[in-house]
Amino acid sequence: MLDPAPADTTSPNPETVEDGIPALVRHTKRAQWGLAIVVRKLDDRAIVQFQDGRLRKFKEGYYHMLESVDRPYDVTMELVDALRSMLPDEDQKKREKRRRPIEIDEQVEYFGEKYDGGFVAEDYTTTHRGDGRKRPLKRHRDGLVAKAAEKLTRKALSGDLEVAWKGMVSVLKMSDLVAAKERKVFAGIDEDDRQDVVDAVRVLLYGKALLTQRFDACVSVMERAMGQTPSWPLMTFYPGVVHAKEEVVVAPDLYQRQARWMAPGLRCSDRPMGLLYERMRAMVQGVREALLKREFEPRDMLDVRDFMWLTLKPAARTRILEMRAKRRLMQPAEDAAPAPVEVEVEAA
Repeated sequence: MLDPAPADTTSPNPETVEDGIPALVRHTKRAQWGLAIVVRKLDDRAIVQFQDGRLRKFKEGYYHMLESVDRPYDVTMELVDALRSMLPDEDQKKREKRRRPIEIDEQVEYFGEKYDGGFVAEDYTTTHRGDGRKRPLKRHRDGLVAKAAEKLTRKALSGDLEVAWKGMVSVLKMSDLVAAKERKVFAGIDEDDRQDVVDAVRVLLYGKALLTQRFDACVSVMERAMGQTPSWPLMTFYPGVVHAKEEVVVAPDLYQRQARWMAPGLRCSDRPMGLLYERMRAMVQGVREALLKREFEPRDMLDVRDFMWLTLKPAARTRILEMRAKRRLMQPAEDAAPAPVEVEVEAA
């Protein structure tokens, strides 16, 4: 018999997500069952349909055995439709009208139209990486990465506290990746708490324990020192600039927009969590792989983040939908298929 989750677990609570798309899950110890969707969520249990054709019940204390799985929108919908077709008649639902999100191919097409040459285009490079000035702007990534490599080494964070702290604050103030108000709160952390914060950040960056454990421990230390819950951008800032080729700086609203295509079941929590960070990092790595397949080579994950922002802000989405409509008009009538149009507008 499977052991129930401990009382303080952060295991997933299966729910149906927006637009009628159920989250994909899998059993952590029964890979042979395949992927699954939650059919019904009752007060004390969830009814789950698996790819092996079996409909299984999970009591509330066993939700930790269901692990979220992220797949791109088109793959997710194929899996959801196949799983729903296995359900008994009483659980069958009329297929809802779906709003097709912006696709990664459409983002890449728009990016290529806007920047001839992609990430090496002169206008992209001078705007986002650096324009040669001695004091780079907050949007310039090259100076930020170079400063982080100088000030945030393992040795620097293990040495004199004042030097380490000044280095952390100076790197943070160079960038617009974290809101100015929170940068000020961080810089104002009491002197008695700074050693704990420096140690937690050093372990997060260079520790050997599981990333999820290091991440959650750092969140707790930051929370105590700042007197408030740190934001996703602050919690991911130091990994994202020190290890810019592997780690990511999370912007919740932006990542949520990207997840509509890359990982429809992914939702940002208000409090940063290691497990969610790993999923969001995997999503951005998927965007990077999609760019590489189309011969756009980002320097690091900061390039990928800026690509996401540039191609998902309102003006870009408007242009992408114009390009989508034009493609439909150019299709032969017998091949054209009506598709829902995304019309909502969000703040940048």
